[in-house]
Amino acid sequence: TLVNAPLVFAGYGISVSNDSVKYDDYAGVDVKGKLVIVLRYSPEGSKSGRFLSQTSVTTKVMIAREKGAAGIIFATAPPGTDGDALSSIKPPATAKAGMAAIAMTWQDVGGLLAAAGKDLKTLQSSIDSTKLPASFELPGMSASLETQMIKEYGQSANILGRLEGTDPALASELLVLGAHMDH
Repeated sequence: TLVNAPLVFAGYGISVSNDSVKYDDYAGVDVKGKLVIVLRYSPEGSKSGRFLSQTSVTTKVMIAREKGAAGIIFATAPPGTDGDALSSIKPPATAKAGMAAIAMTWQDVGGLLAAAGKDLKTLQSSIDSTKLPASFELPGMSASLETQMIKEYGQSANILGRLEGTDPALASELLVLGAHMDH
C-alpha cells in the first residue's frame, strides 16, 4: 500500500461514546484521506479500565479507517516506559483494515510535531491530566508511507480429546472447542 497524505495528530486515536465513557480524539478534525498519528494506550495508561476496549492496535486501526483516514502512524510510548520498543504491526491488527499502518519511535514522532511547533511530551501530559482530546492538523506537513503485507504459512498440530461426562442425560452430546496459536 502506498499513501502520500497530510498529517493529523489524533491523540490516542480513541472514539467512544457509551454509558460509561464519552471521549473522541477525532472530534473537530478532518482525517478523511489523511495519515493520523496516534499515541499508544489511553489517557489513563496501559492498563486502563474505562478505555481498555479502545487501546488495542486493531481497535485503533479500525476506528481510523471508519473515520476515513488513509493510514495510521503509532508512536511508541516514551523512552523508558512500557511500550517504548519499536515493533512491527502484524496481522490480524491490519489484515482487514485496507490501509497503511506503521509504528514510529517517540523521538521521531516528537520531531515531526516539533516541526509544527508542538511538544509531544507536553501534549501527552495535557491529554492525560485533563482527559480531554487535543487533536490537530499539521499544516503544510505530509508523509509518504509504503507498506507491504507478507503472509507467512506454517504448520501446527490439531489436538482432539474426549472427556466423558457423568450425566446419563448428556452422555450423547459433544462439545467442540477450537483454538489457534497465532491469535
